Amino acid sequence: PTEKVTILNNGNVGIGTTSPVQKLQVYKASAESAVWIASDAAQQSTLYFGDNQTDAIYKPASLHDLRFYVNGADRMTIQNTTGNVGIGTTGPGYLLEVNGTGRFSSTLYSNADITAYNGAVYIGIVANTGVGILRTNSAYPLAFQTNNTEWMRITTDGNVGIGTTNPATRLTVSDATPTLRINSANTNTTGTLDFYDAVSGGVSGAITATNNGGNDIL
Repeated sequence: PTEKVTILNNGNVGIGTTSPVQKLQVYKASAESAVWIASDAAQQSTLYFGDNQTDAIYKPASLHDLRFYVNGADRMTIQNTTGNVGIGTTGPGYLLEVNGTGRFSSTLYSNADITAYNGAVYIGIVANTGVGILRTNSAYPLAFQTNNTEWMRITTDGNVGIGTTNPATRLTVSDATPTLRINSANTNTTGTLDFYDAVSGGVSGAITATNNGGNDIL
């Protein structure tokens, strides 16, 4: 007869091998080698790691999901019916759902739109145009921050505020000494602030500044 199971003096068990180098080693020549853990549909099937049953891969009772159990808690779930992957949640509603803070140390690529914060913030591209979109889907303003400080805000009615969170006009600039600069890349040139009349389709007025040999003329 052919030997099927070997138990060495050191306690190592070999299935399909007479020289197991681990506590359990399974080998099948010229074919797939597998370990099958099964139970009744209403019972849980578990593969534990370590000596205190706080780390495991298991199939929950009455479900066919695959869960990764680490340090006494469910950390990741792969749903059987949808293939959705949940990190920090056992009921992911999307192909990948992360309940908590995530970080990408390299580039995140997406061929579809990205929505965040319960659908309130949207990053995407207008179909067939290549135009990028950053918007809020609900009645929330859009704020821009650097160094954890807000510097610009677009309100729900389209007003833009720089240095203020409550702009009363289409553009409001607020600062201790507010300055709006129009800078020319060339010397001795004219800078112009035009006032455009949408009804007539032309310029109704302008403020022009000319640098003439170092002399500013308004």
